[in-house]
Amino acid sequence: MSTTPLPSWNPRSYQKEGVKLCLSQACAGLLFPPGAGKTSTMYMVIAMLRKLGYIKKALVICPIRPMYSVWPLQKNTYADFEHLKVAVAHAEGTRASERRDEALRSDVDIVVINPDGLAWLLKDPERAEYVKRNFDMLVVDESTKFKDGQSARSKLLRSIVPSFKRRYILTGSLTSKGLLDLFGQIYILDEGQSLGRYITKFRQEYFYPTGYGGYDWAPMPDAAVRIGAKLAPLTMRVEMEGNVDLPALVHDDIWIDLPPPARTLYKKMEDTLVAAVEAGEVVAANAAVASSKCRQIANGCIYESDKPGEWHSVHNGKYDALEDLIEQLQGEPLLVTYEFGFDRDYLEKKFKIPCISTGSSKHDALHIDLFSKGLLPVVMGHPQSIALGIDGLQNHCHHIAMLGVTWKLEDYQQVIMRVQRSGSKSKTVFLHRILARDTVDERVIKILDQRAVAQADFMGLLKSIRDCL
Repeated sequence: MSTTPLPSWNPRSYQKEGVKLCLSQACAGLLFPPGAGKTSTMYMVIAMLRKLGYIKKALVICPIRPMYSVWPLQKNTYADFEHLKVAVAHAEGTRASERRDEALRSDVDIVVINPDGLAWLLKDPERAEYVKRNFDMLVVDESTKFKDGQSARSKLLRSIVPSFKRRYILTGSLTSKGLLDLFGQIYILDEGQSLGRYITKFRQEYFYPTGYGGYDWAPMPDAAVRIGAKLAPLTMRVEMEGNVDLPALVHDDIWIDLPPPARTLYKKMEDTLVAAVEAGEVVAANAAVASSKCRQIANGCIYESDKPGEWHSVHNGKYDALEDLIEQLQGEPLLVTYEFGFDRDYLEKKFKIPCISTGSSKHDALHIDLFSKGLLPVVMGHPQSIALGIDGLQNHCHHIAMLGVTWKLEDYQQVIMRVQRSGSKSKTVFLHRILARDTVDERVIKILDQRAVAQADFMGLLKSIRDCL
């Protein structure tokens, strides 16, 4: 029985440039937005480096969803990669560690592991030594997972970074929260040659203390230019506009007003926070709790403080607005994102909307597949879960409804790009943000917009500096 041969990889011009950069440099960052083809670009880099005899084995670190649904499957997409052998060093249940070990030590070209798996991999001295001896190339896909250079996972990775002859990072959101995000990611590439070996020195060189108690850091006026000049030779930024024909994004903010009882509760929570700040009694943890409570009320429910996991309803404003939107769409596919577990519980019970963030890979993959084929009108997921490693949502869907908006710019942008990407059959993607007026929702979208502008400015600066090299 004959099988249809795989097509050859047909790269876009910027993908060719990315391959050229990675072949010419031992360390580089490909700043490709979702849908730009960063995985296939890196596959070609690995294939060519192996062919040239420059590497033998690559370790890829990426979030759990792309670890299963993107990296192992890419070899079956193009003929250029089908000869590469890939293993996933992740397992659960009985014999989990043993099965991970089998994958790690198997005769393959690429081993894929998720960031949380680094503890298993590197805290064991024998495994850590095995990695140092047998892997000569490191790829960190979605390097923002290591933006906090002081996190446990970053420290673990830093302990073996010098053992890799070649190191590459991939991300579309290098500075989602600001320039401080750069330190941990760039260290992976050059061990501190560009930005210094220690975060304290990096802050002193490019930032000044600000905020309550001086615990926040703001960039000096010339920080972006100075940092950009150091990073431009290491990185390549891709703008989708002009390279790929993407649908336009149209914002549709749907505002609701809190009913009087909910407004009273919200005001009480807000006043408590303000009073604590004025009295100098608030710390970051308290502020985060109060802010979360305000966001819960804005969405419609609030968790019981003394009964973990239990919640009670405050109002149905956002849920009613979502119901109206679903009715208006008349069966057009809609991707819904939610912020809290009670949102998911309510939508499952009231609207019977399937969730694709359950944690069950079999359940989630089935419903993603059905939605991608146009066989489900609505699915919902949490931004942190669906931001990475999902393709196909753009096949039929061009409507996104956000039941409140996440603080995390990276997740926010990545969710949008699950639908606004190459392969979409629509010329327009509609982003319906369901927001509560005169609440923290207004603050969230303002901060997101500011971060998005700052990130776009820095990415543009990197590109302009590199173009002059």
